[in-house]
Amino acid sequence: MKALTGNEHFYFDDMPTPHLLLDFWAWSSSDLLKGTLRGSLAEFIVATAIGEDITQMHEDRLPYDLSMPRGGETCRIEVKSSAYINAGAKEGLSTISFDIAPSRRDELGKKVLEESAARRASDVYVFCLFTCKDREAANPLILDDWSFIVVPTPTLDWSCGGQKSITLRSLLRLRVANVDYGNLGPAVEAAYDASKCIRDYIQNLPPPPRFLVFFNVCVVWAALEWAALSLVWY
Repeated sequence: MKALTGNEHFYFDDMPTPHLLLDFWAWSSSDLLKGTLRGSLAEFIVATAIGEDITQMHEDRLPYDLSMPRGGETCRIEVKSSAYINAGAKEGLSTISFDIAPSRRDELGKKVLEESAARRASDVYVFCLFTCKDREAANPLILDDWSFIVVPTPTLDWSCGGQKSITLRSLLRLRVANVDYGNLGPAVEAAYDASKCIRDYIQNLPPPPRFLVFFNVCVVWAALEWAALSLVWY
């Protein structure tokens, strides 16, 4: 399905009215600091950085999930956003945290009933932070005011387990890539390569004797550290 341009008219009695779809977008979607709208904007920004075709609709894609071709495979990206300034909060700055809860939805978006089946299905997380703290000057369209924290999903799995949210401070302690818009695409590629390396290593591990379990955990943790070092450090 081709994306709409905004120049489409509303029709009544088989005749175009003076009102355009663009008028509706401006009326309903001008406050880019609203939570859900900011989330969609962050997803769009990431999509442009990784070179996704933004002229096409993706009806089978879940909200805040993107994909990027990488070496003949597909990198699955989950996008989260936060901001110090939020619509509706007239004073003060918001505490920064991000949702990292494992999902109970399968790849088709249907509910998985078993709690044990919950997982983080993506390869890479991109946490988008709108860093502006001046409410009068805040403009989410200025990409220089965004910071992008890119994390291989296995890093979250090993460091956070089933944790449902993470603060900015805790996130930065994971030795992750903290980049600007211009370096976002390469950072996502590096995080995917690290994610694949870690998962390939884990899948190829033979079932260890009990006395080697601790050793293998240490080896995997070392692999996570190596993967983090391969990214652009904050």
